[in-house]
Amino acid sequence: MTNPTGSNPASRIKRALARIPSRTPCGRDIGRAARLLATAALAVHLLTPGQQADDRKEYIYIDGRVLAIEESAAASIGADGCAYSVTPTSKNVASGGGSGTVAVATDAGCTRTAVSNASWITVTGGAGAMGDGAVTFSVAANAGPARTGTITVGGRAFTVTQADGCTYALSAGAASVAAGATSGSVGVTCSNGGCARTAASNASWITVTGGAGATGSGAVTFSVAANAGPARTGTITVAGKTFTVAQANGCTYSLSPAASGTIGQSGGSGSFTVNASDGACGWTAGVGTGDWITVTGPRNGTGTGSVGYSTAANTWIPRTGSIVAGGKTYTVNQAGLTCQQACSVQTQSCQAQVEGCVAQCVSYIPNCGYAPGQCMQAIQGCAAQCQSQAAQGCSSLYQQCMAGCQ
Repeated sequence: MTNPTGSNPASRIKRALARIPSRTPCGRDIGRAARLLATAALAVHLLTPGQQADDRKEYIYIDGRVLAIEESAAASIGADGCAYSVTPTSKNVASGGGSGTVAVATDAGCTRTAVSNASWITVTGGAGAMGDGAVTFSVAANAGPARTGTITVGGRAFTVTQADGCTYALSAGAASVAAGATSGSVGVTCSNGGCARTAASNASWITVTGGAGATGSGAVTFSVAANAGPARTGTITVAGKTFTVAQANGCTYSLSPAASGTIGQSGGSGSFTVNASDGACGWTAGVGTGDWITVTGPRNGTGTGSVGYSTAANTWIPRTGSIVAGGKTYTVNQAGLTCQQACSVQTQSCQAQVEGCVAQCVSYIPNCGYAPGQCMQAIQGCAAQCQSQAAQGCSSLYQQCMAGCQ
């Protein structure tokens, strides 16, 4: 049989079997032999009836049964020629550190050797003792990536694997950016130079452009696409922490088919379209100037939509008003009378007032019975005064109206 350790398996079998008490109860011979053989760095297998022998193995006959013996991966031969077996062969330790124990099986006269091969693993007990026993060790806290170290116990490597202990801090938890395309960065402080800086965007409009995958402290950079819609928020997961990006409202609006409309003198209705840069952009509509304009609907909307309006009849000269929708101004122009027509109407109103004045004077005639001559004279004076006011006031009013209408 092949012997990678350099010792003779047959001689080790002989030494191991020599340790079985001469008066071992019959039913326990196999178990006792198997344990001692395993201690000697040999694996023991019971040969089943009909199984063929293998030239690479040694065979012995105990208690009426045949055992197949080969080199064991669970044990080793030390420089002193002693056989050592360790249980278990490895241990996982949390990032915060801890301690552990390794069981060592060997001959009573053999020394339990144990040496740490990593600065962060310390052998705390059991090294130098004789025969079977335990080797204890402690593991320091880990502030960096996951790591692996070994302890050599009786010539065999015992593996210690410690979990990742990296911790991270961000220079800021959020950033606010304008609606236009832009870029930014966030600083990352790592607990150890070997800690990886991971970064992944959780929004389609945010792209990580640098720093992801690097190690140690540094910056993660990102770009933000232009926003044509309402204000929005997205996140980047940086080293397991959430970094929030808030982007301003980017909605824009336009009016069509034109930014103005004309209504006839008798009044009427019209409409225009509010065009939004994004279907989620909201807007409102209301009268800007001109109490003779009524918005018939809708007064608010989302995305592209139509706004209707109406006006009353115009009894004066042409006038202009406005409707504000989506922050844009729509101008309403309404036809009206000419200056001459408008001022004549105003003068006619003045003359009507004069006629009313005269009628008031005439209404006193029935009361003239006590002094008819004198009373009629007073009434005629009253009417003359009304006519004088008309000649002066109504004419002046017309002239003023025309002057202001030009």
